[in-house]
Amino acid sequence: MRGNGGATAVLLLLLLLLLAITIDRSVATGAKLDERCSRDAECQSSIEGSQCDRGHCRCLPYFAAYNRTYCLEATLLGEECLVDEQCTLKVANSGCLDGLCGCADGYLQFRRHTCLAAAKLGQICYEHAHCRLWQRNSHCDFLIPNLFGRCQCTAPMRRENDVCRPDDLVRPPPLSHGGNDFSKETTMNAATLSSRHDEQTENWRQQQNHDETGVAIEWLKNGSAQSTIPSFSLNSISSEPSNSLGAQNDRFLPTMDHDDRDDAIVIEAVTEPSVINSDSGSTWMSAWPEISTTSAARRPSAVSLGQDCVSDSECRLADPYSRCVDGICDCGHRERNESSCSAKNAGCPAGTFQCRDSGKCVSWFFVCDGRPDCGDGSDERCWNERGNVECPRQAFRCDVSNVCVSRAAICDGKQDCPHGEDEAGCNDRRKCPRGAFRCDNGQCLPAYEFCNAVVSCRDGSDEPRGACRRQIGRHRARISSKHCPFRCDNGRCRSDAIVCSGRDGCGDGSDEKRCSICRCSPFA
Repeated sequence: MRGNGGATAVLLLLLLLLLAITIDRSVATGAKLDERCSRDAECQSSIEGSQCDRGHCRCLPYFAAYNRTYCLEATLLGEECLVDEQCTLKVANSGCLDGLCGCADGYLQFRRHTCLAAAKLGQICYEHAHCRLWQRNSHCDFLIPNLFGRCQCTAPMRRENDVCRPDDLVRPPPLSHGGNDFSKETTMNAATLSSRHDEQTENWRQQQNHDETGVAIEWLKNGSAQSTIPSFSLNSISSEPSNSLGAQNDRFLPTMDHDDRDDAIVIEAVTEPSVINSDSGSTWMSAWPEISTTSAARRPSAVSLGQDCVSDSECRLADPYSRCVDGICDCGHRERNESSCSAKNAGCPAGTFQCRDSGKCVSWFFVCDGRPDCGDGSDERCWNERGNVECPRQAFRCDVSNVCVSRAAICDGKQDCPHGEDEAGCNDRRKCPRGAFRCDNGQCLPAYEFCNAVVSCRDGSDEPRGACRRQIGRHRARISSKHCPFRCDNGRCRSDAIVCSGRDGCGDGSDEKRCSICRCSPFA
């Protein structure tokens, strides 16, 4: 029996030794990608960066397969590579070019993590080369230096649709609306209305020039002739073409009459026709068409939380757990907690604009600037043919002409309202208009000039070093509390124009944290 027991033990040892040798041989031969496996060690022993995934050796996430024997780690732009996938796993629109990760043709490298597609005229840009991918004779007109701007044509080129052309090749915009000429009777009525309108304008000017401060507005350039803006006089309209509308809609671009902070002169032509309202005696530029109520009734469009609605279906297109309550989209299940998601607490930061359909939050800087930033263009629905649309609270209303313009136009040194209301009171050194920034010396500037890295106040008070450039601790809080429209998480002060602008204006991304509305909780 002892002999049998010993033989059994020896046999078991031989079997174990044979099994170990078999395993060692399989490891020594090395597993390959896509081969069968039962555990991670079988793959990782021969291929670093691999795993056993559903019975086969695969590369880990953010590792690219190479020759079935290597898993190469994904890299950023400018780093060494062997295959395109090493680059595309981390950076879209990139590839392995001459052994280094780089952007594909037609894309521009932005830092080490992004390949930017070409920016068309009027679109957001981050550097000049970003615009020139689309149009060679263009540049990035920075709204906030070194952060972002919009692509514009470079002088002497002018914009026509999506291209820049020499000035003499730009076709003047049509003057008639709908292709119909004005009859003599209409012209006479227009002249009468124009006279009434001019009288109203003169009364407004006298009131502004002799207000409680007693300070006149002589410094408005050519105030009576309004040469820096197109003529809005109704009696100037006829069947003959006119160039009076040629410089419309270039609000944020330097002109010959603008101050000398920028040397470049950029001119943008307009292709939209003017719209005439003979009932109110005022005219305005129609930059965004009205939506037909009949077509809207047939096809409901999405309406986000807190916006006016007609039916539950509109709200549910934007959020399936919302409904139309008393004409406002609200959550179907409302919690007692006041901080929970609701129509009154949709989530957009204070001062930003909420896009009607998507609920995206947009900086006030872009509201009524003539270029849609919301997918549905709701940030540019600032007027209509009846002239009775209320301006979004994030925009500025021109009282005389009933036109809405961006708040960035307030005290920017040139007239953006047809009658210059956006520049009224900007020379009053005791008090600046609401929505403007007041320098310590009394100078009035657009609000976005505060802490934008460019000294605009003559005394430099728009760029206080302690508030704008340094992280502020508790002991410095008193210094910055005098004027801080937006406090970044890192303590820096910034203009609230950077909030939801699409770019990191704080340095820590805190200005871009909450730029879409909340979502309603499911029904109980």
